[in-house]
Amino acid sequence: MILIFGYGTVGNAVHTLFENQKVFVEDPKYQYKISDVIIKHAKPKDLAVICVDAPFIKEAGYNTENVCSALRRLSENNFKGLVLIKSTIFPHQITTLIKTFNELNIAIWPEFLCEATADRDIFDTQVLFGGNVVQLQTFKHQLDKTEAFMIQRVSPEEAMQIKILWNLFGAVKVSFWHSIHNSGFYYPSLTKKWKDFSDIKPQGDLNNLKQDGQYGYGGKCYPKDVLAYLECFKNPFIETMDKMNNVMRYGTNSMKRDFVNCKNTESL
Repeated sequence: MILIFGYGTVGNAVHTLFENQKVFVEDPKYQYKISDVIIKHAKPKDLAVICVDAPFIKEAGYNTENVCSALRRLSENNFKGLVLIKSTIFPHQITTLIKTFNELNIAIWPEFLCEATADRDIFDTQVLFGGNVVQLQTFKHQLDKTEAFMIQRVSPEEAMQIKILWNLFGAVKVSFWHSIHNSGFYYPSLTKKWKDFSDIKPQGDLNNLKQDGQYGYGGKCYPKDVLAYLECFKNPFIETMDKMNNVMRYGTNSMKRDFVNCKNTESL
């Protein structure tokens, strides 16, 4: 049995994944409610998936009111199954929720869905799970009824950390491509050719820091090419990136730009 709290894009996608099982949905927006009797009679192998909105409020972080509301419903009715939180909140908020609702068996199942393709993305076989081994066994028991998945297990806090990092990195990449396109350097017909090349020569995330002993990018190629690009194209995003990199490598008072004759010859 699968209980879904929140029936937006994520909730609908989860329903699609488990559509061949017994699914119950709760969402006040659509006047959907799961009866107390159903929650009380859940078995340890059953799942409750929290897909409610956790909006970000400036200077206050993610609002967990909707998440807490769903957790209270489960707690008040002595839910015995595995609770999976898909709503994105800060790692420290996960720690607080697990401690506050310690009577519930809470784990994290971050979502990596695109809104336009969510019903297809939910079947991605690469799954990140934040919880212990026993919780993972319960989760896999339900997933195995649908398809075979490859699951990476991390701590609940790490699961949310990776989720947020994924979104931040995605935002940087989207901003980067838009900025390059708007500067006139990149055009749509290059998209397929770029993808074909990057498939055979992947660049990776470049998340190994201080490869030459300093923060930021160094070597001969990266700094030289960034400055050459900025000589020809106006791009506030790249300009800001270059300024930040200069500060990271040489300090706030440095104007060093002698990259061509830099002793370090390694491209980062």
